[in-house]
Amino acid sequence: MKNAIGKCIKERCNLNNPLIPGGYILLSRKITESEIFKKPPLYLKVWVYLLSCAQHRQYKGLKKGQLYISIPEIQEACSHMVGYRKVTPTKAQIYNVLEWLRKRCEGYDESNDNTTMITTTKATHGLLVNIEKYGFYQNPKNYESNGDNDNEKNAKAEREQRQPDNINKNVKNDKNVKKETYSEIAELYNTICLSFPRLTKLSDARKKAIKTRLNIYTTDDFKKLFTMAESSDFLKGKNDRNWSATFDWLIKDSNMAKVLDGNYKNSKQADKKPKSTNKFNNFPQREYTSQQMSDIERALINKGLED
Repeated sequence: MKNAIGKCIKERCNLNNPLIPGGYILLSRKITESEIFKKPPLYLKVWVYLLSCAQHRQYKGLKKGQLYISIPEIQEACSHMVGYRKVTPTKAQIYNVLEWLRKRCEGYDESNDNTTMITTTKATHGLLVNIEKYGFYQNPKNYESNGDNDNEKNAKAEREQRQPDNINKNVKNDKNVKKETYSEIAELYNTICLSFPRLTKLSDARKKAIKTRLNIYTTDDFKKLFTMAESSDFLKGKNDRNWSATFDWLIKDSNMAKVLDGNYKNSKQADKKPKSTNKFNNFPQREYTSQQMSDIERALINKGLED
């Protein structure tokens, strides 16, 4: 009887104070003193989005604090409206934020400044993102109370978060990049980028750079990179400095993102022939057959003889 009454009271309370769907995440008040708060707004926006999408418990092969995500998904989620115009961050901007998150620490744990905020691993449909120390920062027990009247039962309440719907177990560990992958990327470059200096040796520094890029990009992205570079007049040396790109320049993080974003595509104006200032040349040019040319030549010769 008591249980029935308690259940009835609980249901009535829930009706009066309905739960907010989707669960919640925790952010420390000290985030305002962290490095990410000093960065442009997009950095914090991406970070909060990743926290919101991460698993709060093990689910379908994903551990706590992990999520599958793609760059286009982050772009769409972090877009905003300016009046009626939708502004979407570029791939390069998202890549830069992820790169920063992989190298920086949020700053809550002063005992370990080397802790990164996330690690990323390439997956078939995007990236597997692992939020470092997720279990620590998302546990209410690890935070000081806001006041003496805080309800301990609320602090122990289990959180519910929406499950990412991009589940893919075919994950490639960035620590185990095969030798064939390095050779494949080098071969792609030498086969596609015929206008650039040929790559003859894969040094340790180049392998390290390739390995780092593979945390975010795929071999198909490298193929696209080399194809776009080969089709760019600017990157091939047609610029005021006579400078041309190299393999090392192309695989640099910021440069790779800019090339893939299309920053070095040939402009349509460059493809157009310059307009002549000579009024005589502005007349449409006639085309003559070989017979017509012979007749004209004969007529000019005859005219010269008559003169």
